[in-house]
Amino acid sequence: MILLDPIEISSGVILGKRRTQGPGPVPPTGSSGVRDTLSDLLVPRLETAPCFVGFSGGRDSAALLSLATRLARERSLPDPVPVTLRFEHRPRTDESHWQELTIEHLGLKRWEIVPLADELDPLGGIAIGVLGRHGLFWPPVAHRISPLLEVARGDVLLLGTGGDEMFSPWKPHPIRRRLGVRGQPPFRASRRAAFNLLPKQLRTRVRLRRSKAWPWLRPAARREVERRYRNFLGKRSPTWEAAIGRLPESRNFELTQAIFGSMARDAGVVLAQPFFEPRFIRAIGESAPRRGFDSRASAMALHFGDVLPSRMLERTTKAAFDELHGGRWTRGFAESWDGCGLDPDLVDADLLRDEWLSPRPAYRSLTALNAAWLASKETAPPT
Repeated sequence: MILLDPIEISSGVILGKRRTQGPGPVPPTGSSGVRDTLSDLLVPRLETAPCFVGFSGGRDSAALLSLATRLARERSLPDPVPVTLRFEHRPRTDESHWQELTIEHLGLKRWEIVPLADELDPLGGIAIGVLGRHGLFWPPVAHRISPLLEVARGDVLLLGTGGDEMFSPWKPHPIRRRLGVRGQPPFRASRRAAFNLLPKQLRTRVRLRRSKAWPWLRPAARREVERRYRNFLGKRSPTWEAAIGRLPESRNFELTQAIFGSMARDAGVVLAQPFFEPRFIRAIGESAPRRGFDSRASAMALHFGDVLPSRMLERTTKAAFDELHGGRWTRGFAESWDGCGLDPDLVDADLLRDEWLSPRPAYRSLTALNAAWLASKETAPPT
């Protein structure tokens, strides 16, 4: 598994270029548009039945499931099988209304629903199984695809990962929209407008200084995180096409694909993430406006308006999964943790422990949690 450096572990911030060889340049798609490219990626997977689709109910997974269903029926192939994780007593994760809307719209007969309680705790049995086999990984919630892989064991699993990167707005279009002052009192509106007209790097620096994120980081570590952010923003691409074209060369992409690929091989699953395929990234970059899509809704309507329910296209809400960031195993470990495994020059162990014991620990704290747990196992006396 690819190693993370101490700052990445302590802060949970992954920026910059990949450190292993990437997929290389992708030639122009020519006459193949976004839908043709996506169809070329999906059809071979649909020919292997059953073909499972991770389906949360969000727009990205709904778009993937809807298009896969259309393609399968046009070719007289078996329908894809949606697989949904449902979490008990986690109301912020509930997307059952949107899930049922899409399933009814598509008329699918088979739907695998996996009920879960606290099995996906960051230090629950599933997570420590992945940590024990693969070592420290990123993203720290990668173990959440394990139940999907288990259902699809020995078969094909499609995931809609990458939708946020591909279909979200890159830059606001009209400058007035960037002012962000609608509905605010005049004095506050003028201050907000002046701030939002500052250069991007300066606005980011101010926000980082004001931010209360990473309260567990020592001052030197926080300054290094801020430096990495500034360096990252200083190399921002001039167009949206160039920006997403660089995605496969990013450290984030490198780490995510490494752990997902390893977990899929463990389960004997052919894992496909078509939105993250370099061919698809190239196709959507070539087709989009220079400054990116005006909104997520406009992007989804353009590419999936003929297969998605209209209410799904108009949706403005989104589930949150921060309720899964902590649980009884995380709290139990945090209560007994002695600071082992993390550099005391980078983190304040007491403040980090407080974060892990909070009702919804910060996502950025979970990589350090995993590292601390692994260190505790390495230093534990033999039984």
